Amino acid sequence: MKINKLFLSAITVLCVACADDYDLKSSVFVYDKENPGLPRYSEMGYNTFGSYYDRLPFISGDETPVEVIVNETETLFSFKGKIGTSLPKDMALTITVNDLSPDTYTDLLSLHQMSIDLTDPTYTISIRDAEGLYNAEILNGTFKFERVQTLQVDKELFQVILSGTFDFQAVINNEPVTVSNGRFDVGVGDHNFYNFE
Repeated sequence: MKINKLFLSAITVLCVACADDYDLKSSVFVYDKENPGLPRYSEMGYNTFGSYYDRLPFISGDETPVEVIVNETETLFSFKGKIGTSLPKDMALTITVNDLSPDTYTDLLSLHQMSIDLTDPTYTISIRDAEGLYNAEILNGTFKFERVQTLQVDKELFQVILSGTFDFQAVINNEPVTVSNGRFDVGVGDHNFYNFE
């Protein structure tokens, strides 16, 4: 009987720990009253992002909001979400950084307060939707990592939180586009950091 109680206690602790990990990876969408349809800017690791794509809200959806992919020549930050309000469609915005090569997700801490001039050819933006993948011809814009911090659970590193803002104007699929009021507050850890070097 004592062994069964010990076994049940161990299973309960394991389930609670797994639930906590899952909860920390979930999204907490707090609406911004001043920018309808977008999440409020935060630096709490809410796992959300949003911007206006012209006048349509482009926001994080049900899947993991960001993936960081490192290969031999570049690092990609891919923000996956939905665009539109009545019948939202899947869309991804990817910023590619050629002068960054993190070995692990903790190396992303070097991005703290880094501002990227998107007109610099070291950086590119692409958009993927149901119709295809399009490289953006940037006219002007910035992407800023306002704050990068660690999140620890039980004194163990769990993930790095990237928070910041972005705005740009570009020609995408032969159409002029304005992306405005962009903000992100996303966690990056073992579950969404990929190194293919």
